[in-house]
Amino acid sequence: MSATTTKVGRYTVLGGTNYGVTPHYPSLDRRLNSAVPIVIKCKDAQEAQTAFQLHSILVQLGLNTADSGPELVAQNITQSEQISKVFPAGGPFYAVYNGKTERAIYVRQDDFFEQVNGFAQRKYRCFNSISEALVYMIFKGNFQQMEKSGLCGKNESVTFQQHTSVSSGSGVSLVDSHIRDFTGIIHTIYGSTSNTMAYETYSLGENASYYLQAHGYPEDIILQIEEIWKKSTSIDTFVTLLTSRGMPAAEARYLWYTIVHKI
Repeated sequence: MSATTTKVGRYTVLGGTNYGVTPHYPSLDRRLNSAVPIVIKCKDAQEAQTAFQLHSILVQLGLNTADSGPELVAQNITQSEQISKVFPAGGPFYAVYNGKTERAIYVRQDDFFEQVNGFAQRKYRCFNSISEALVYMIFKGNFQQMEKSGLCGKNESVTFQQHTSVSSGSGVSLVDSHIRDFTGIIHTIYGSTSNTMAYETYSLGENASYYLQAHGYPEDIILQIEEIWKKSTSIDTFVTLLTSRGMPAAEARYLWYTIVHKI
């Protein structure tokens, strides 16, 4: 197969045989569960061309052998100064190994949300460095393996503040929202984005729906809470079912009263 040579597009394909920049998501057989190629969906064609600088660097570091030896390739990536120079301003980079239709690293938050919202089998992490996002994809979305290998930063998903110009009067960057699952915060979003987000009303009622969305619970979690609510005959059942999934008991009780009394 020949490499992709299209000069216009937002998708950058790294590694494999059909590498290059393309306007369309490449045809990949995700059933093969291969780490190669790695796809980056960029903001525009210019950024995609910039991202393509990573291809030759990654190939030299052994990207095409990542499926047989991910640890060595990942270590090479984290130690490479060349990779960090491609995106000197840093992230956030949204690495989605399991998305609705695509497996890619996303630069735009809207593209990221489009892939994970409402998708129960989603698997993703948000990173500030492109190196860590690449390593996450090489480990096929296994963040625990990254941690065991010592190949991720301690605060890989919560230091967005250095990349935003939105700040309070004291110069401290503003937290817009947290994205969380039942067990807690997955990552933090800095800046001002909530005024562009549309809130949906679920069967839990308007107040509970807005509470959950404002606190960063994505659609798939809210739908699970809906199912738990439907099968719960008492507050004790409701709290027990939610705490078994990781939600704090105090929050589960508050949510019950919000639904019942519409407070």
